[in-house]
Amino acid sequence: MTKMNDTPIATAVAVLLLAIACASKVAADELQDCELKRLPLGSICPEGWLKHQLDKMTDGICGRLYEYGKFLNPTNGWISRAEQGELDNQRHWNEGTGWEEQPYWFRSFVKLAALTGNERMLGVCRDWTEKMLATRDPDGWYGPQPLKRVRLKDGTFMQDIWGHMVMNEALLSWYDYSGDRRVMDLLSGFCDFCLAVPEDRFIHPPQGNGYAPASGWLPLIQKARAGDMISTLFRLYDVTKDAKFTRLSDKVWRRYYVKRESLFLNIHNVNFCQMFSYPSIYARRTGDLALAEESEYWLKQHWMTWGQMPRCAFAADENCRVGCIDPRYGLESCSWGEYVRSFQNLSDHRAETKWADRTEDVVFNHAPCAYTPDWNEVHYITACNQTVIDARTDHDYANHPPMNAYSHTEYRCCLYNAAMPFPLFTENLVKRTRDGALVFWMYAPCSGKTDGVEWKLDTRYPFRETARLAVNAAKPLVLRFRVPAWAKAFSVGGTAATPGVRMLDVKVPAGGSTLDIAMKAECEFTPWARQNGISVDRGPLTYSVAIGERYSKVSVVKGDSGSDIWAEGNNNRDADRVYTEIAPTTPWNYGIDVTAKPVWKECVWNDDCFVSSNACCELSVRCRRIPEWTLQDNEPARLQLSPAYSSEPLETVRFTPLCCQRLRLSVLPQVTDNATLGYRWKKVPPTTDRKNRAKIFSP
Repeated sequence: MTKMNDTPIATAVAVLLLAIACASKVAADELQDCELKRLPLGSICPEGWLKHQLDKMTDGICGRLYEYGKFLNPTNGWISRAEQGELDNQRHWNEGTGWEEQPYWFRSFVKLAALTGNERMLGVCRDWTEKMLATRDPDGWYGPQPLKRVRLKDGTFMQDIWGHMVMNEALLSWYDYSGDRRVMDLLSGFCDFCLAVPEDRFIHPPQGNGYAPASGWLPLIQKARAGDMISTLFRLYDVTKDAKFTRLSDKVWRRYYVKRESLFLNIHNVNFCQMFSYPSIYARRTGDLALAEESEYWLKQHWMTWGQMPRCAFAADENCRVGCIDPRYGLESCSWGEYVRSFQNLSDHRAETKWADRTEDVVFNHAPCAYTPDWNEVHYITACNQTVIDARTDHDYANHPPMNAYSHTEYRCCLYNAAMPFPLFTENLVKRTRDGALVFWMYAPCSGKTDGVEWKLDTRYPFRETARLAVNAAKPLVLRFRVPAWAKAFSVGGTAATPGVRMLDVKVPAGGSTLDIAMKAECEFTPWARQNGISVDRGPLTYSVAIGERYSKVSVVKGDSGSDIWAEGNNNRDADRVYTEIAPTTPWNYGIDVTAKPVWKECVWNDDCFVSSNACCELSVRCRRIPEWTLQDNEPARLQLSPAYSSEPLETVRFTPLCCQRLRLSVLPQVTDNATLGYRWKKVPPTTDRKNRAKIFSP
């Protein structure tokens, strides 16, 4: 006899009862509890290679930008009440009077200062906070006055609060670290201001002829990214239990959310990396089970078309475009940080380990290469296949060059925002569950102390798969450990995780204990059907052909017209610029012989581990050159059908972790010397036809 619990009817009833329970909980408590809670900022101290990288960041762009960044000048509207007039003709865009750049920078700067304890940076945080507090108006507004009155074409005004959505999050981090109640009062007052704005004038201007502001497109960003405000409002509610924060979250959601009938959520890479998370985050307010699943739906829908490449990457170079789907196209540096932010916000609300897996994918494989190894220069585009980094070539990106050369002054938003992944990652290494248990959510060397528990995690993960955890507890407790999805086996202190289980509980007695963590990794080929290619993975890392790199500086002089593309519409063609270029010194055009398994080995350890010459591990992979695979627009041409035929001799090729390689080749074809089974590739023109340049896809 079939049990009732096994029937579809019983399942449907259970789901309905769960939805009713969720709805009643929201009605009673205003907001469902987070499944995971972050420790106070500064509770987690980076150690080992992670400390080395964060310390380098303090003397890199993030930690020093306030000393020279145009938009961080002392008269910018976030920290000055200097007369700025109406926001008109994008003056704040051109002159830096105050929009997104300052809060972008401060958001990462605060976290980096708190995590490293850098006194110079902490002093800057205090100074900026004091000056922001002084900009507050009686109605609760703070920051740039021009954003308070943005003139529309119909002569009326709106507020542009996109910058505030970012700055509120930065200030909340500072409150979390410092306990300064005045910050909470400032954020509470700004909430009052937003609640007082008539709903038809909130978040975006009215429809019709007045929709386009006289100040340009900038204020419209807040409409696409309005959901960014919700996670901060939820955290404010968690701290204060003041229902006005959830009321404002409802108002924001009403202005933002439209049930999307189109095939894709958004084709702008930064917008997408923010927007996909919003529905599941807001579901914490409503208990709507369908809404809670929207984030995963949009993510997979996007990846299936624009992705199909390693570790959450997809083809965009700002906007996804028809015909531009292969791994030569990449993401702008802002996107890596927004990805990590979304993944961790989703982790908090729904303790699903896939969000931690994906965070590690981005942090351990892509984010370091947005910067030069010294963290002093950033570029706009990081791609999975990117074998030439230069300032003048149009790589068939949506924007004009330079896009992938490194600079300490260029790339506007990315210059100020790209530092976010590593501070966010560090802040979220260890969390608490609703019942108070400590969860080791992601893995990197760190130490910390909270509520009678001290720990130190000694590891060289992700370049090794072992760790040792020293714990000193005032009383017996249970520690929880995320089991990475890639792990073939996982154990802590001799307790092994059951296959398929993603969280392992381990009991720890009072006093001192030491637990050895072991994870089993294997070399694997990951196929990408849409790309006709494969990647080589081991554990949390994807590997790239170890292309030799030659760094050089290039000066682009004001008025230089070294190429027609350069002269056409580049925002910075009116000023001198110096860029870092990287040229390949070794071959890259290989296909992989999949009949032999790659061989992994450890290399000499170096805490400066995101540098090609310091690669801490490597793979030996059997390959053949494919002479017909050439550069197009100075990047590897799109992969043709696999297996590719090649009569070139077999070679054992060195592959190193993708995170070490600024020149990268991680999606390769299969190769064979069997003329019957192999496809003969055709050589392609050295450049694409600019007259037929792929157009932006409009959902």
